[in-house]
Amino acid sequence: MRYSRLTKQVQPIPFLKDKHSIDKVFTEVGMNYRPAGDDTTWQKLKSHHDIPTGTIGQSRVQIIEGDAGYGKSMLSLRMVHDWCTCDSRSPLNNVDILIRLNLRQLGGSKSIYEAIVKCLLPLDSSIEESDVEQLLRDEDIRTLVIFDAYDEYPDKDEEGNFVSQILEENLLQHVKVILTTRSSCIPEGCDRLTAGRIKLTGFDDHAREAYVRGVVTGGDEEATKKIVTQFNTNSILADICQSPLFSVIYAHSAHKAELKLDFGSVTEFFKYLMHCFHDHEDNKPQTKATAEEQAKFHEFRDNHDELDKLSYGALSAKNQQQTWDEDKFVTEVGEEFYKRYIDIGILVAEEVMNGNYPKQPNRYKTEVRFFHKLSCEWYAAHHLFKRLRSSPSSVPENLVDLMDPSDLQHVYRFACGLDPIVTPRVLDLLKQREDCDSLAVLCALEQKDKTGDVLDTVRDLVSRDVVISRIPQQTTTADHD
Repeated sequence: MRYSRLTKQVQPIPFLKDKHSIDKVFTEVGMNYRPAGDDTTWQKLKSHHDIPTGTIGQSRVQIIEGDAGYGKSMLSLRMVHDWCTCDSRSPLNNVDILIRLNLRQLGGSKSIYEAIVKCLLPLDSSIEESDVEQLLRDEDIRTLVIFDAYDEYPDKDEEGNFVSQILEENLLQHVKVILTTRSSCIPEGCDRLTAGRIKLTGFDDHAREAYVRGVVTGGDEEATKKIVTQFNTNSILADICQSPLFSVIYAHSAHKAELKLDFGSVTEFFKYLMHCFHDHEDNKPQTKATAEEQAKFHEFRDNHDELDKLSYGALSAKNQQQTWDEDKFVTEVGEEFYKRYIDIGILVAEEVMNGNYPKQPNRYKTEVRFFHKLSCEWYAAHHLFKRLRSSPSSVPENLVDLMDPSDLQHVYRFACGLDPIVTPRVLDLLKQREDCDSLAVLCALEQKDKTGDVLDTVRDLVSRDVVISRIPQQTTTADHD
């Protein structure tokens, strides 16, 4: 039942509130596969049905990796749907038990058995942890566990956490594992010899058109052509929208607005996205606000210093903990602000396992998170540019060590796009890392007006044959790992 609800209530864009079955909105993304034991060869996969073929049989663990917004969780949900519906094309049909756990929700959980009982079974279930353990330990039962969002797992840095024990074959050695994570957050226990790797490369022109026709326009060829033409005639937009998340947002927004939306940078695009959250809620007839309420909502939209500070603190912390206890969060940002951001979908409140209370009725607690990690980077960038502008010395010289550009590149890009004055300082910070040349160029390109200092930096970097792409996934890929 829980899997059924998950796969039938997919929400492509939070501010639109529409929910769909995963099979209606899922669109194949580009995928490259490298088998365990192979350091160099990447093979292009045609379909997600090709992922388990060969890899489940040859590699106990396989990692699905990609940057934020590239569809890792969506792909894991589609695989669950295929298994639940016994899709004849899916090699998962030979799996007896499939377990999908969202690792973001499992902070404090001591075992996989506890996690399954608390997250997947009904409150009135009579199944105990010992029953689950007995099933999973049975080597005659073909079991596959999908660990989703490892990069957001609160306990990933805790020694001996149950996920690491399973990955490193200290527990349930016969169980097959699929793990999704950002490319910059591959578990240490998964080396090239033990894990297959599937890298998501995003939407190409065909995938974008398929999504627009199938989900956005409902097959209306004229409307489809209008949106697809915008992708094809704006190279910057096409690059940005290689990210499935950005592509989906743009397609739905352009269709709703029935106008051409033009963006010159990722910052401009994300600024538009944030306004969509606020404006969509304001324009709904059933939520028509008074003039006083509207003024307050606009204040919340334009002034979010406390949220900026919390976001910056989360991303600069050692384990990037991007969830907050609801009561503490409300105390920081204010109850009205919190309710507004929950209502419009930028923030999400969800029940997660309460590690301090292993038994009912207090097995859950409410935590707050952003609808997507990129939103956290957006607000963190606001705090960063304000500090760089008002008090540069307050920004740590080793910021690139605290906020790894290979994982959090948008913090730096957004900061430059939000306030061009701080760009030279951002570029100075990035110069401390030899692998940040291409990101430095992208930061410079976030500005509409290029200053002399910025242009000099770009010329210097380009003279070193830096490969430049505005596409997030390609920016961070020194993919010769």
